Amino acid sequence: MASDETETSLLVIVVDVNPAQRILVEHRHKLTHCLDAIIAFANSHLMLCTTNKLAMLACNAESSEFVFPDENASVVTCRQQDGQYELFTHTERTIRQGLQRFVLDSTRHTHTQTLVAESLLAGAFTMALCYIHRLERELAAG
Repeated sequence: MASDETETSLLVIVVDVNPAQRILVEHRHKLTHCLDAIIAFANSHLMLCTTNKLAMLACNAESSEFVFPDENASVVTCRQQDGQYELFTHTERTIRQGLQRFVLDSTRHTHTQTLVAESLLAGAFTMALCYIHRLERELAAG
């Protein structure tokens, strides 16, 4: 018996961008390589099924916040680049801009302070779990 319901999968990614990490201090370009791999993985998840969803959080020693989806940004229609699916272009741009904004905001605050090695991963995971719970509650109600 075929079901008319399509299953939706939610992928939540938490990225620790604490500037005190040894890998980021010694190899600054590694963050770019990791980000490229994360975006490719996220796009692969979105490509598997059109109903799949994605959320991404960034955290450091001071705060945790959502990078994708960006609630403050309006959805801008992206033109196709080199045959790339528009959703992938939108996802990549939003993630890169959100992470850039998050890192720049955090570096403005850390110029006067010493680098703290402890990240707020627990807070980011809590935000992720609350987001998952909210989406499940909305699906059950709707």
